[in-house]
Amino acid sequence: MARNREYHGLVYSATDDNGNKIGNPFKASKIGPSVGYEAVQKRFAWSKKQIADKGIAASLKEKILPILAASSNTKDFKSRLQAQGMDVVFRYTDTGRIYGATFIDHDSRSVLNGSRMCKELSANALEQYFNNPHNHEQTQQGQTTDQGQSTQEGAGHGTGGGQQSSGSDHWP
Repeated sequence: MARNREYHGLVYSATDDNGNKIGNPFKASKIGPSVGYEAVQKRFAWSKKQIADKGIAASLKEKILPILAASSNTKDFKSRLQAQGMDVVFRYTDTGRIYGATFIDHDSRSVLNGSRMCKELSANALEQYFNNPHNHEQTQQGQTTDQGQSTQEGAGHGTGGGQQSSGSDHWP
């Protein structure tokens, strides 16, 4: 809200290599209509439809879950994904806990949040898998953890396969 009016617009900022803002922010309208709010919203809608129509989320999930099952830690997981043309970006709290995971498939040129593909790729599940050795051992054996969370045995049955938020994107 600005001056008691709802405002729909984008403001861009230049950043340094660490993501810190430098210089003054500027309105998208100063660049042109192709990077403005309406254009970005149309792109999100188009991307969401492409992801659903082409089954990108389900396909990516089926590629990632076996790699996860074979991985012993986040570094190993990232390395194995990269060998298959994919990347993962983990977001961590100040205490080192994983609170977000974004998967990038370079072949399909898609970027998806793990929690949107399935429960097994959500931040909480990945945190537990990589940072709780007791549950990690049970998960590798295909058993259900004490908390009743899905494990490798039920990996193909996660929810949310085609549901995407505007935070997911597919670039042609």
